[in-house]
Amino acid sequence: MKLIRYILFGLTVSLSLTSCFKEDEPVPPYHSPAGVVTVIAETKPDYSQQTYYDLATNAFVASNNREEWDLAFSCDAGVSALFLNESKKMRVYDTQTDNWGVTVSTTDASLVWAYDESNGRPEETAFSHRVTDRIYVLDLGLSTVGDGLGYRKIKFLSATEQTLTFEAGDMQGGNIRTYTLTKDADYNFVYFSFKNGGTTVKPEPKKNTYDLLFTQYTARAYYDGSTTEFEWYSVNGVLLNPDGVAVAVDSTDNFAGITYDELPGYTFSEARDAIGYQWKTYNINAGVYSIMVKNTYLVRDRSGSFWKLRFTGFTNALGERGYPNFEVGKF
Repeated sequence: MKLIRYILFGLTVSLSLTSCFKEDEPVPPYHSPAGVVTVIAETKPDYSQQTYYDLATNAFVASNNREEWDLAFSCDAGVSALFLNESKKMRVYDTQTDNWGVTVSTTDASLVWAYDESNGRPEETAFSHRVTDRIYVLDLGLSTVGDGLGYRKIKFLSATEQTLTFEAGDMQGGNIRTYTLTKDADYNFVYFSFKNGGTTVKPEPKKNTYDLLFTQYTARAYYDGSTTEFEWYSVNGVLLNPDGVAVAVDSTDNFAGITYDELPGYTFSEARDAIGYQWKTYNINAGVYSIMVKNTYLVRDRSGSFWKLRFTGFTNALGERGYPNFEVGKF
């Protein structure tokens, strides 16, 4: 049986050492370095919440339930990318026909489904090569308790500099409706939900109000020892605001010692998953998370200021998971 190497859910080894020790002495409480604050984000134990954080004000500016939306149309000029709600593990199947009545067995293991890559690049989305007047099947993903949220058929009609128009119906090819999404320059995306007959929604705040998104999302989980074989897996981590936020990583366990003058020596990435989820591991046997405290994330925010951030925990005071703890300070 193949083993899957999950960064989030990787196996760790616990060693038990027996020896003689002096009576335990009290350990002074930990205090963050000067100029650094400790913050706890909330995605909830079921990972149902998406939470938006602004570095400059040290504030969570908005939050939403991850099931509030299905599709996100990019508002970037010259881009007509359509993203899936990867927090629900959504996916797409191309029927390669324009027939609304085409029969698709969603339990057929031979179907080849497409997912969005977690890096946020428009050219690596499930719909990056969409064809007009082609029927696609949308798997709406999983609820917070793991139940399937259903399927829709969708056909793209047209796209302009500002709009995307498509039709959507049920799996039998009925109840077909037409929708048009129109860009809004104040936001990164125009969001669409199939609920209530299909409507636009605004789960995300304006793009000039936040830097980091704490959320569940879908990523590749490679089989142990392989760089090519993988499964798509739900993980919990941090995505960047695509409007100019960038990150570099230092793994030398020198959070306090990294200075502003050293920043030109780092390579910054604007990939949405540049922070991602690889700042923690999970011990299945012990049922506990271990945090990669040696990893320092150097963040260039949307205004060009620089910050350093490291994670210190993943649970709240009650021991519930889904509460990333981190320290952050400005250079």
